[in-house]
Amino acid sequence: MKQFFTLFILLFGFTLTHAQLIPRDKIIVEGTVGFWTTYCAGATLGADELIENDYDVAVILNHFQDSLANVYSNARVAFYQTTVYPTMYIDGLTSIPGGSSTNSLFPEYEEKVIQRMSIPSAYDIDIDLQKNGLNYSAEITIDNVVAAAEENLVFYFVITESRLPVSWGLADEQNHINRLMVPDQNGTIVDFEGGLQQTINLNFSVEPFWETDYCEIVAFIQDTASEGFTPREVKQGTKMVLAIPDHDIDAEARWILYPDTVYCGDTLEPVVYIRNKGAETLNSLDITYTVNDDTILYYDWTGDLDFTEGEEVYLPKIGFEQLDINEFRYKLSNPNGVTDQNPDNDSLQLIFHKAPQYDSAEIYVKIKTDDFPEETFYRIYNDEGEIVFSNSNFDPYPNTILIDTVTLHGTGCYTFVIYDTFGDGMCCEYGEGYYEVWNKDYSVYITGSEFEFEEARPIERIGENILICDFLVDDTFTIQGDSVFFTDESLGTVSEWQWNFYGGQAVDSTVENPIVFYSDTGYYDVTLIISDGITSDTLTKEDYIFVDFGVGQKDLREDRVVLYPNPTTGKLFVSGVKNARIEVYSIMGRKVYADARMENNFIDLSGLKAGIYFVKIGLDDQTVISKKISLFR
Repeated sequence: MKQFFTLFILLFGFTLTHAQLIPRDKIIVEGTVGFWTTYCAGATLGADELIENDYDVAVILNHFQDSLANVYSNARVAFYQTTVYPTMYIDGLTSIPGGSSTNSLFPEYEEKVIQRMSIPSAYDIDIDLQKNGLNYSAEITIDNVVAAAEENLVFYFVITESRLPVSWGLADEQNHINRLMVPDQNGTIVDFEGGLQQTINLNFSVEPFWETDYCEIVAFIQDTASEGFTPREVKQGTKMVLAIPDHDIDAEARWILYPDTVYCGDTLEPVVYIRNKGAETLNSLDITYTVNDDTILYYDWTGDLDFTEGEEVYLPKIGFEQLDINEFRYKLSNPNGVTDQNPDNDSLQLIFHKAPQYDSAEIYVKIKTDDFPEETFYRIYNDEGEIVFSNSNFDPYPNTILIDTVTLHGTGCYTFVIYDTFGDGMCCEYGEGYYEVWNKDYSVYITGSEFEFEEARPIERIGENILICDFLVDDTFTIQGDSVFFTDESLGTVSEWQWNFYGGQAVDSTVENPIVFYSDTGYYDVTLIISDGITSDTLTKEDYIFVDFGVGQKDLREDRVVLYPNPTTGKLFVSGVKNARIEVYSIMGRKVYADARMENNFIDLSGLKAGIYFVKIGLDDQTVISKKISLFR
């Protein structure tokens, strides 16, 4: 009985102590990375995605031997004695070495973070932050909530910066960079000998070029007793935004994302970025915008932005008369229906230039490749976003000049986009590559070489429109009284169509894609004249349409019946015959498919096994043709 009572007291004491522990505030995800290995890209992206998926984590990325490395990041690399790059440490206890140049490591990190969130903590960290210009003072209070008797604990205070505009790996910007450790990389010893609460006062300054709105304080308590490669457990972590609001109501016109500094066209759909710099949540806002101080448009924005949060705003289209030099401007007012307490950041303007103009249909694209031509390719898009020309055939031609002649048939706006799959452009570390786009007199209009993954350059094609007439038909064979559907396939900006259908019930048509009925048998020409109001082009296809008697009145011409595609994966189109009887036989002579009257222009053989088959096509009781097809999977 005495033994049972003692055990009960021990269990009760353990339960009580465990119940007094508090949840973990933030899991510390600390990584060692470097730009010199592409495998770090998947690690940094995985850390970003932990934040994006709302996990309670605080991320620190310690760069090593690259442009973002410093004494603090180097010290943390030495602290963990890292030998594999990248390596991510989850609360110092679990190390995940290795990375990927193509895929995020989020799934691996997520599993360990979830496991760690279930472990309560004996410590609570509270930070009171004060600011005076670039100088800060922090009063940190650490509570030992269960009187835990642990030694070798150190409190670390880290300043990280995010959204650095460095495009590398799998991201266009770099986040969670270790910028500063206070008082230094060695931290502050945690000592509860005087009680269950310890107060630490720290003073520090930030660099003027740091974006403090994107800086965080990451603070944590870590056991430093372990040595060598043994993990060092983080007991509790927390984080907070370094920025402190100066006003209650402060809406900021942060960026102009679109247009760029060069633009083509006389209409614009601007994209701007707004941000809440005030202590109160931003829920509504008036936005006015104009181009060249002409028409002013108004837009009512509503949303939910806390302090330092921002949002891209896609503004409705605005028309304007394009000049050689243009100005776009937008202004914010009435945040939450009241006066903005800081009007100095309410507006932004952007000067943009008219896109280079090419007065000829033919342009010339000159590519000087670098040491790795397989990484380079380019595309030219029209104003509908369609690719009108592309070239990726630069391998194996390193350090070679190659020239393409490109015809831009229609006038209007185009975009030349050059790509580098590795992300280091065409110059200058691995060769001195470049691109140029000329007009017909070989004067250079646009050129470039130093970019990262891609560079887009708008151009405008002016002058005469180039028209090239062409058309197709759904089937060049028909029978008396049946219809044929014509499709205009012309190149250029066409505004007028004049069709002539010799033998058709309607001889003429001015619609773009007409439907024509034929009454009499025979072979008939089709003519199309296209125009843009200034220039025109004409095409006649002789004996293009063949009209035969109705079903059962005359044999079909075998040379006009086509089965395609052949080989086929199942769907087989039949051209040159209508309303016929279809039978399909295996190579052993067994009938495997039959259709007494084919009303569509295709048959579906997807239910058959791969192999050789014979298709017999008949009218009434007479088989007129037999063709061999191949079916594959």
